[in-house]
Amino acid sequence: MLGNEPSPLGTVESYNPVKRRWEYVAPMPTARCSSALLQTPSMMYVIGGVSQGPSNAVEALCLPETV
Repeated sequence: MLGNEPSPLGTVESYNPVKRRWEYVAPMPTARCSSALLQTPSMMYVIGGVSQGPSNAVEALCLPETV
């Protein structure tokens, strides 16, 4: 993702439906933009993208269920 600045982002936000707001969670190890996402019931995978150049990194985000 690209934020307000023309550089890849490493930050991650998660929507909390109980609090009705977005909250920051642990950042991604590899900042990137233009990546693909795959969501399963318990994980979100961030695949590829661009970070200083094309990236072949695959990272998984697993958050404890709080709802």
